Amino acid sequence: MDEDEGLLIERAKSNPQDFGLLYERYAEAVYRFILSRTHNPDEAEDLTADTFYKALKGIKNFRGEASFKCYLFRIATNTVYSWFKRKKYANLDPDYGEYELENEESEELLEEIEKLPFKEREVIRMHYIEGKKPSEIEFILNISKSNFYRLLNDALYRLRNEMEKNG
Repeated sequence: MDEDEGLLIERAKSNPQDFGLLYERYAEAVYRFILSRTHNPDEAEDLTADTFYKALKGIKNFRGEASFKCYLFRIATNTVYSWFKRKKYANLDPDYGEYELENEESEELLEEIEKLPFKEREVIRMHYIEGKKPSEIEFILNISKSNFYRLLNDALYRLRNEMEKNG
């Protein structure tokens, strides 16, 4: 967490109106993060608002264990997970935005990623597609280091088996 971010957080803890500066700084990143999972702009806007509402309500408890952006992504992940459970969406078409698919095999791989259990899918997406560090993913998903590597290995094992079976 940089010094500027720390000051903004401290100001927001004592004056909720100052939370708007944190919103302005991170709203677009949180929205894109959520949109890449919901594939629905209207739902992504609503879930982004929910994420920031929850962050504002809980800002007094923010301890700075990770960056505020990671803290927001943790809230966003939990918010999206709850949304999926409520909506019981299953086979949404994945939208990888700026990530270009080089060939049919890449498309097939991304389709298989979408079939993984939620946490395995999130570990793969955050680590390999979004380029997040393991420590950030551990914080966002609220998992231990060993659990991160277990989920990653399980996901890679499943993907490798599916790709061999299909290919």
